[in-house]
Amino acid sequence: MSQEREDEDVYDGLGDTPQGVNDNNNHTQIIRYGILGCAAIAAKIARAIRLEKTSKVVFVASRDKQKANVFISRNCSDAKACSYDELINSEEVDCVYIPLPTGIRLPWVIKAIEKKKHVICEKPIGSPRYMDLIIPSCDPKQVQFMDGIQFMHHRRFKELTNEIHIKKSIGNIQRVISSFSVPCLDDSNIRNNSELEPLGVLGDLGVYNIRLSLWAFNYDPPRFVKAVCHRRNVKGCLQDCSVWLFFSEDRTASFDCSFVNPLRQHAELVGETKSIFIPQFVIPNEKYCKYEISQCTLNQFDSTEERTSVTFENECQEVSMIHHMNEIIRNKKLERFWPNVTLVTEQILDACRRSINKDGNLVEFQKGQIWFEMKNSSNRRYSVVGSKEHVFGANNNANNKNSNNNANK
Repeated sequence: MSQEREDEDVYDGLGDTPQGVNDNNNHTQIIRYGILGCAAIAAKIARAIRLEKTSKVVFVASRDKQKANVFISRNCSDAKACSYDELINSEEVDCVYIPLPTGIRLPWVIKAIEKKKHVICEKPIGSPRYMDLIIPSCDPKQVQFMDGIQFMHHRRFKELTNEIHIKKSIGNIQRVISSFSVPCLDDSNIRNNSELEPLGVLGDLGVYNIRLSLWAFNYDPPRFVKAVCHRRNVKGCLQDCSVWLFFSEDRTASFDCSFVNPLRQHAELVGETKSIFIPQFVIPNEKYCKYEISQCTLNQFDSTEERTSVTFENECQEVSMIHHMNEIIRNKKLERFWPNVTLVTEQILDACRRSINKDGNLVEFQKGQIWFEMKNSSNRRYSVVGSKEHVFGANNNANNKNSNNNANK
């Protein structure tokens, strides 16, 4: 089987330029892209590069040159077919987009960085250790690394960031509940190949739920993680999982991701006073999407709900992502936020893997994590994750000692 995703490689979406796309004049620097692989998602990104008027695809690389030519004829007619090494070494490429399977992409990310190419890489990266290689490689070469989690670039999430983190319109967020499932039970699909996609559905879909949770909690890392795999295929690839992330201040995020269930992609943010519902949070409809703020009241005889919808029309998040990368390259101002948040995302994915390998037991996000939060109040009861023996008061030294012993087992 080819090491590129064996998916349909043409994306027939909206033909018109979505709202917010840059349409600068001919004096603007054109950012030149090389696409390393002909996966289905690559067609979507090729279209986004075309719609962002200040960029273009100049090369498409494939192990099969004929496959690259077919991709070019469908998605970027002005590009040229080449090998992986030819693309990486070309001085005509400013940024490389890498949609290769997780199991083989790291060497090409590093090669691109070493050749001073900016990189957009599909998720997941594969391991926190990989990011420990990527991050220090970028600074000396002055290149930007960004993962391909596109929803963060949508205008909806930019407005939601202001709504929840600046205006605090729903109070501090206490809970994040999300689901992302896409039917995919074909064992011949790369997503179900544990060698090419080691984390299966967690890496392919769950990574979006993780990033959503980090964003909602303003990028605080969790303290503990619990993950359960409900189903694997005959090759051992994860296909259906549930995950719980436990943060400080009694905040939690929970999600399910599945190749078994029907298409679902929704999220709820529960604040102290109101909640926000986000339908289609990963792949929104380009013509129309929304989020809703709701507040409910309950009296003796009835309940009421106030619901406000905020809508967005003709918005293409892939184009916004390309536009953002173009501006970084053009202005020569690297944003360390992107590789750093990718690192934390990979660390959480790795914690999920460790928990699943321990039959769903709770694991520390960082080794040596204490089981309680250090507070000044002497009469507070600390609610922590785990069994009842891990619920204790701030000054109960005996219980603290027992809990730390349990955490280190």
